[in-house]
This record gives sequence, structure tokens and C-alpha cells, in this order.
Amino acid sequence: MLRTLLISTLLLVPAAEAAQVYVCKDDAGRTLYSQTPCPQQYSDRSVKNVEIEPGLSFEDSQAKRAEAAQSVSENNDRISLERMISKASETIERLTRERDALITEKQGLAASLAGPNAGQRGKAIIDDLNQSLQDYQNRINQQIQLQTDGSARLESLNSDR
Repeated sequence: MLRTLLISTLLLVPAAEAAQVYVCKDDAGRTLYSQTPCPQQYSDRSVKNVEIEPGLSFEDSQAKRAEAAQSVSENNDRISLERMISKASETIERLTRERDALITEKQGLAASLAGPNAGQRGKAIIDDLNQSLQDYQNRINQQIQLQTDGSARLESLNSDR
């Protein structure tokens, strides 16, 4: 009888629920909370077990879960935006190097032309170079726009804290 009462009581008392939260701090002292492991750019990484308090009403428990989910979602958005901005920066650097190498190559080719049609061939090289430069500039401008938009969204997320 006592055993049955004890088991019944244990089944009726809600157990504390636990979840893992990754706490990531960067060199600037910003803290990121995430449901996934910390990205490599974060130097201080730890894992915390967060328990949802037993005895909370269903509404309070749901509100705490919703708040935690919102925080994790915002932090994941921050990580995505930081990655996008970093990738755009790397792409701009790569495109700039490629563009500069193309200019050097085409200038060398144009300078080496000789013969009766050298002027026409030189003009064709210059026209091709100008078209390529415009294409590179368009691609670089797209990456700059990604950086600008991502930075604005990241700033908005950070100011909402």
C-alpha cells in the first residue's frame, strides 16, 4: 500500500526537464547562446544544462520554452549572418585578385601584339577586358550588397537585445 502510494506520487510530480545550451563568447565579449555547438570564431565555449522548473504552470512552462526558443533562433540568425558577411568578404577578396590577374594578363597580351592587324587585335582585347571587368564589378557589387544587408540585419538583431 505504501509502495503503491509512493509510486503514484512520483508519477504525478512532474520531473524537471533539462536541455543543453551552448554558451559561446567571442574576443569582443559578446555572448551567444545556441542549441548547436559553438562556431570556431568563439574562443570561450561551454555547455550548460538548463532545467525547467518543476511546478510551473503549463502556461509559464510554455512561455519559458517559447522565450528560450526565440533566443536560440535569434542567436542562430546571428551566426548565419556573421557567416554570410564573412563569406561575402572572402568572395570580394577572391574576385578582386582574379580581376587584377586578368588585367595583368590582358595588358601583357595587348603589349605583345605586333603586325599589320595589331591595332584591331588590341582593340578586341581591350573590349574583352572591359566586358570582363564589368562582370567582375557586378559580382563584387552583389557581394558588397550582401555584406551591407547582412550587417544591417545583424545590427538590428543586436540592438533588440
